[in-house]
Amino acid sequence: MKHVYRVPFERNLRRVKELRAQYVQTIFDLESLDRSHEFIFVDEAGFNIQKRRRGRNIIGQRAIVEVPGQRGGNDTICAAISNHGVIHHHVALGPCNTQHLLRFLVSLEMHYLSRRLKSSRVKSWLPSQTTGAGQ
Repeated sequence: MKHVYRVPFERNLRRVKELRAQYVQTIFDLESLDRSHEFIFVDEAGFNIQKRRRGRNIIGQRAIVEVPGQRGGNDTICAAISNHGVIHHHVALGPCNTQHLLRFLVSLEMHYLSRRLKSSRVKSWLPSQTTGAGQ
């Protein structure tokens, strides 16, 4: 019996492929500009630190770890990376919701601006907090 791989069914739709092609073309267009720029990629990941999947034991013996009946809470890490490495990261308890992501993006912007980069190199695209976005 073979291992089943789960693939989101929308991944290979024509519309999604066209959106990917547009994204790549935008990146190529930005790369061809004469101005200096830096791409920053933001991602988040959730994990449970009490859920260990690997362990060690004597050969032939199962690796067993005792755990409480209640699972621990999930943690979420948000990080921003560029070709220079990790720029900013934040770990929080609980899932990543809109407010959590907006707070991370605002703190990323403040962190980035505090590095005193030229304003022409920093493009702020965050929604205004007064618009009620994400509420």
